[in-house]
Parts: sequence; C-alpha cells; structure tokens
Amino acid sequence: MSILTRGIVLRKVPYTSSSAILKVYTRDFGMASYMISGLGRKGRKSAIAQPLTRISFSTRDNPKSTVNAMYTPELVNYTNQNSNPLKAAISLFLAEVLSKAIGEESKDAELFDFLDNSLDYFEHSSAFLNFHLVLLVRVSRLLGFAFNDNCSPQSPLFDLENGSFVENPNNSLHVLNAKRSKSISELIRADDFGAHLKFGNESRRELLEDIVLFYSLHIEGLGKIKSLAVLKEIFS
Repeated sequence: MSILTRGIVLRKVPYTSSSAILKVYTRDFGMASYMISGLGRKGRKSAIAQPLTRISFSTRDNPKSTVNAMYTPELVNYTNQNSNPLKAAISLFLAEVLSKAIGEESKDAELFDFLDNSLDYFEHSSAFLNFHLVLLVRVSRLLGFAFNDNCSPQSPLFDLENGSFVENPNNSLHVLNAKRSKSISELIRADDFGAHLKFGNESRRELLEDIVLFYSLHIEGLGKIKSLAVLKEIFS
C-alpha cells in the first residue's frame, strides 16, 4: 500500500543522465533514500532534486531496502530559492550539515515540523542573511545538544565544548573570545531568524566556523563540511 508523506531533500546522487538517488528527511520515516527518474536540467521535476526543496510524494516503505521508490513527487510551496545565488549557497550548506547531523534512524515529527516551518520563512523572506546561523543554533537542541542561554557579565565567554558561557577559559581548548562569544549570545536570543542582527561579513565567517566546530565536537564522525568554504567565500 502506498503511503503519502512529506520530505526535505538533503542530497542528490546522480544515477543516470535522467535519474538520481535522493537523500530525504521525511516526516514519517526519518532519513531515507529514494530513486527518482525523469530528471531534466530544467523544469519542476529538476527542482525537486535541489537542496532543501520540500516535497510531498507517495512511497511503499520497505525497511529491508536501502533505496525506496518515489511516486508522484510534488513541490510544496515552491518559490525557487535556488534562483538566488546566496540562498542557493546557504541551502547547499544547510543540507550538507543536516544530512550529516541527523541520524539514519531518526523519525522525529517535532524536528521535521521545525525544519519545515523554518524553511517556509527562508523561502519567502528577503531578510535571510543570518538564517542558517540561527537555524543551526536552534536545531541543535532538537538533535540532543544545545547552545545554552546563560551569558552574563560573570560568564561572558562561550565554551564550545560544553555549550555554555563560562567565566574564564580555564583549561578548555574551545572557549571563544569576548567578541565571538557576544555574537553567539545574539544568535541564541535572536527573533525572526536574526533579521535584525547587523553582523558584518567577517563576523558571519567567524560564526560559521564556530558553529561547525560546535557541531563537530558534539556529533561523532560529522566529518568535513565541504560547502563551508564556498559559503565563507561568499561572505568575504
């Protein structure tokens, strides 16, 4: 029996000239891989395979299969954010981080709904320069670790290793300086995905480095985020 579900496309692996295997985070099955055919270079079908595209589709879930079939895929609230070069770069970066950070056996409706609602903001907003930074700060709590909001004059420095603000570095190798710690605190407390935050490009590059390091410290085997260099170059 076919099951209708929704998903967020995180990765495309070309299979033939007109087909690919998509790594999709779904609401009903968690992370899963699906074969999609009939892809061209343009059109709505090709848009389905783009990073962070939200889709609905039917499938016959087979736990014994590593790649399932995808039937009648449809775009959800499609705005073609990939036509904006900066949004496309942010989408590629976030898709790579999320595909590595979310476990393979991770059905989690709360996490899916948070990402789904967040991407709706991203797709329709013109104030998105800090979106990826705030999203990764917020989603970390749903992944089982967090940026704790305990910044104070007595504890002004952020320790990436324990996710909290501390009084002094002590023996930790991963305590940020005062400037970078202040930026982290602003992200933690941001509303509307940081639309009001006035970071310069240097600060955004630093925050990208710090957040990726934070994730690598808390997720074993996260590995290198290849798209990080591209996004840092854009914010140069």
